[in-house]
Amino acid sequence: MNFFVGSRDIFIEIEFFHAFINQEFLGITFRALKSAYMSLRMVFYLISCIFIYFVIPSWSYNSMKSFLQKNANVVSSTSKFSSLTSHFPDRFSVAPMMDYTNRHQRKLQRWLTKHTTLYTEMVVATTIIYTKQLDRHLEADFTLEEPLVLQLGGSIPSQMKEAAKIAYDYGYRQFNLNVGCPSDTVADNGCFGAALMLKPDLVSELVLAIQESLPTPLPVTVKCRLAVNNEESYEFLYNFVETVSTKGKIKHFIVHARNAILGGKFSPDQNRKIPPLKYHYVYRLMNDFPHLYFTLNGGLQTYEEIEDKLVPLESNLGNLQNKVHGVMVGRSIINQPFYWRNIDSRIYSSVDPGMVLLRFCYFVNSK
Repeated sequence: MNFFVGSRDIFIEIEFFHAFINQEFLGITFRALKSAYMSLRMVFYLISCIFIYFVIPSWSYNSMKSFLQKNANVVSSTSKFSSLTSHFPDRFSVAPMMDYTNRHQRKLQRWLTKHTTLYTEMVVATTIIYTKQLDRHLEADFTLEEPLVLQLGGSIPSQMKEAAKIAYDYGYRQFNLNVGCPSDTVADNGCFGAALMLKPDLVSELVLAIQESLPTPLPVTVKCRLAVNNEESYEFLYNFVETVSTKGKIKHFIVHARNAILGGKFSPDQNRKIPPLKYHYVYRLMNDFPHLYFTLNGGLQTYEEIEDKLVPLESNLGNLQNKVHGVMVGRSIINQPFYWRNIDSRIYSSVDPGMVLLRFCYFVNSK
């Protein structure tokens, strides 16, 4: 009897030992599989990164190169573009927009297109002069963002001169005077923005002040509207451009082809939508001032609209009526940024940079 009891105990101990061994084996197996899974996952991640950063851009470049080689006319226009670059300095540009065109938005835009001219938000001259946080208002990655234009706001020439000098020392090499902002806060408190259209002589003094602050001649431009309030005549716009181009030595005007309605009747948002567009006024400027450059702004939403309005890269081809040297797009860039990822190929006959979403996500997560 004792023999059987002892045998039973030994048998139970053996069963427990087997169970222990099996449990340990399963644990070791699970850990090994988990380690293998993590290793495979890391390998897959590395392969994906290599594919996204190297294979796809290389494929895109080779595809575009092959396309250009098969289309002689495109190659021809591309080769001729280099000689026209100085004549069309801002063939496509992103409008300066408060609370939007900061350095983060500009970084994304530059990853989407290498040729587009970018603008800062408007910075008031007195802010640049008196702020103790200059980086907050002027910070930019110049090695990445160029061509980049600083838009200035103000109505006192001496302040404009000092602000432009500070901005030049900071690193900016292109400047634009805001003569188009319809905000009543700007028009009433600072008497600048669109309100300056009523004072073309003062606008001339302001842009001359900017030019005089620079050690070497650099691009200085004016962004304006067609007119203010109920002024409907083309002659008003003509006289403004003639005065500022002659007295202020401005060669390039960016024209938002609407009136600016001041006095609190319209909000800034309504001023971007309600006043009717009059592209034909800008086309008339092209004919009346053939020695100047004009960029059209306002209501542009698609590549097709833009291509229809731009002077061809080969300016001796086609009908040049109702054409402009450059276009500027604003809200559409903000509302659908990745729609505009083909600017370089569609507008400049160049190669698009390729996929940038992961790069931008990494940039955002790093901040």
